[in-house]
Amino acid sequence: MRAAVLVLTVSLLPMTAKAADMPAAAPSPSASIWTGAYFGVNFGYAFGGSTKQISLLNQRATNFDSINGVIAGGQLGVDYQMSNIVVGLGADYNKSWAANNFEGFEFPGAAKLSHEYVGTFRGRVGYVFGSQVLAYGTAGVAVSNLVVSLTRPIDPIKQIRSLNGYVVGAGIEHKYANNISSFAEYRYTAYAADTLTLYNSRADRKTSEIRVGVNYRF
Repeated sequence: MRAAVLVLTVSLLPMTAKAADMPAAAPSPSASIWTGAYFGVNFGYAFGGSTKQISLLNQRATNFDSINGVIAGGQLGVDYQMSNIVVGLGADYNKSWAANNFEGFEFPGAAKLSHEYVGTFRGRVGYVFGSQVLAYGTAGVAVSNLVVSLTRPIDPIKQIRSLNGYVVGAGIEHKYANNISSFAEYRYTAYAADTLTLYNSRADRKTSEIRVGVNYRF
């Protein structure tokens, strides 16, 4: 019996030495590398218009479409990873240069509609592929303003209306290092209809956005 144990031990020595020389196993794709807080910057383009416009004083109806332009700003948030599922909360604020001019009203001058800013507060849920890529969906509330100005030679007029609505979207985020990630995202925002008393009209704003950005994680 002792001889058999001795022979078995000697035969296993080479295998034990080889196992000791093998590199450590790679981390599991479900390793919790997305858990933590982050902040960053983003840049994008907003495009959209009004799905309806109602004339209140028999003026010629005008669809407030093609209010397009660049947006840029920052974001912050926090994520928590459970196996391959990531849940999180985030907020962002962007300066907006989306604008357009409209003519054809009964009174002289052109109407300019623009957005000064866009802000959102959202939740998101995603799935991790290969530990470094996160595909996600996002939804929440959005706030903005609609700046309405009448550009005419005499007595120019300006009106600012606050807009509230909901936002939904989807995106992909990729981690390049422990603390750096980048993302590309599409969002759709629908704001509640509001009356533009300056033009006696009612605008129902819908906006699409394409954004790219970089996050620093800690």
